[in-house]
Amino acid sequence: MSLSYAELASAMDDVRPLLVGGRLQQITQLTPTSVVLALYAGGERRHLLIATEPRFARIHLIADKPHSSGDLSHFTRTARQNLRGRQLLALDLHPGDRVVELSFGRPADPAGRLVAELTGRTSNLFHVGPTGELVAVLRSARKSDRDLHPGAPYTPPPPLPAPPARSAQNRFADATGSISAAMDALYSQQEARARVGTLRDGLTSRLNAERKRTHRLLVNLEKDVAQAGDAEHLRLCGELLKLHLHEVPPRATAIAVPNLYASGSPELDIPLKPALSGRQNMEHYFKRYKKLLTAQERGTRRLAEVRQKLDDLDAALLRVQEAATPDQLEALTDELARPARSKRQPSRRAGPNRFTSADGLEILVGRTPAENDEVTFRLSRGNDMWLHVEGYTGSHVVVRVPKGKTVPKETLLDAAALAVQYSKLRDAGAGPVAYCACKNVSKAKRAKPGQVLYTQSKTLHITVERPRIDRLLQRES
Repeated sequence: MSLSYAELASAMDDVRPLLVGGRLQQITQLTPTSVVLALYAGGERRHLLIATEPRFARIHLIADKPHSSGDLSHFTRTARQNLRGRQLLALDLHPGDRVVELSFGRPADPAGRLVAELTGRTSNLFHVGPTGELVAVLRSARKSDRDLHPGAPYTPPPPLPAPPARSAQNRFADATGSISAAMDALYSQQEARARVGTLRDGLTSRLNAERKRTHRLLVNLEKDVAQAGDAEHLRLCGELLKLHLHEVPPRATAIAVPNLYASGSPELDIPLKPALSGRQNMEHYFKRYKKLLTAQERGTRRLAEVRQKLDDLDAALLRVQEAATPDQLEALTDELARPARSKRQPSRRAGPNRFTSADGLEILVGRTPAENDEVTFRLSRGNDMWLHVEGYTGSHVVVRVPKGKTVPKETLLDAAALAVQYSKLRDAGAGPVAYCACKNVSKAKRAKPGQVLYTQSKTLHITVERPRIDRLLQRES
């Protein structure tokens, strides 16, 4: 939700004494819809954020030096050219409307204005020349009753027929510190949540589409392998023909011979190609056998690859749901965008997630099938505790237990909560978690990464408490 008129008035009262009279040193393009003005005033450099994204339209000071997006819009280039180095003469809020004007230059020699219309859906930032003409617009306005082309005279938005219902609302009236700090804290959280939602939805959509294609390929491969026929039957026909070559009459279409490889040696009808001799028919069967065997072996290998890809996609979908910050999702986006070849090469990966329990014990959580194997079989000791949700896909969780010690109850609850959090039970927030000593976890021969067998386990039914997860996430290393 963008700022109300009352909130905008509070923001202007907060920043006006700090900025008016200062000199504009830099204009930084933060995003396609926001810029930061660096002004030197009162002996220090301050950063004023102007954001025009409709949901988060606002203006206030920010504490940290901004990082440029790298892409300079026409608006930013012209504002730098015309306003950088100029003095901020005035910072005015239009009476009754959410429009802020920043005037630059000297009293007798105006250089131009920046006009921030923070009006929700139609929010925008205008660079207005010294004679009132439009120089540039930050956001492209698709529909407007005003002429917003460069060179046209700037006209403010038409006055509202009545003040909006929430114009007097002020969520920051009781702020203990500066209004700007309170606004920055609130909107940073809101933007991060929105960014997480956008990134998560985009990644989930991509992965689900890829999973659908991969599953369709798997079904087709399974059909192809099943329809390829019985290679062993072709070999059997060839072997039996080899034993009865002298009995094959010329231009025969079939021959019945005893199947010496079956109990009781029942007769087996072997179809023949009449244009071929008995020896040629035998060679034809062996050739078909080898060709089919090769195709089946290739198809079986391909099936294994496709099944592994499905497992990897399921693991990636789980990681997308687990990611809690834009940085985590952006890193995951970059990782998934890399070609498969580079993914197989050694990389500087972070490894399993590491948490600290309420009792100070380290908890390891695998994020992928390969990391699950690493956590369970390479990073753990026999006396460490292993946990996993029962009956669902999820991460392997290991509690590192000091020699001669047992796992405290709170640590057990912490680890079980993480097992649920990093599993398909995440949204349910509760479920059964199996746990046992790591020495009772083993891997079957030819098992896929992350697939294990465990014995002597107990089951803990847990409901995840949000404060517990928040505490653990804060202590993630």
